[in-house]
Amino acid sequence: ATRRSPWTVQLDLTEPVLSGTLVITDPDGAVVRTLATAGTPTGGIRGVAWDGRDEAGRTVAAGTYRWELRVDAADGSGAATDVTGTATPRGTITVG
Repeated sequence: ATRRSPWTVQLDLTEPVLSGTLVITDPDGAVVRTLATAGTPTGGIRGVAWDGRDEAGRTVAAGTYRWELRVDAADGSGAATDVTGTATPRGTITVG
């Protein structure tokens, strides 16, 4: 993820979701950036990008960062979970 080549979210959830947040943390678990996600009737989250900058607009150090999607199902059944249905959707991003 860089300013010239941002990491762009393309997630397909199995049900409609409300608006939520995509939280990016550093290797120590500290929140680096929080990005808003729009609700979607299809469960497809698009149009959210991270340019490798923190909340203050500073470029973060090179390394591996974690992302976590925090969003609730539109039907009120609770938080969206990963494919196994047991954890919050998450992954890693490499900043070069």
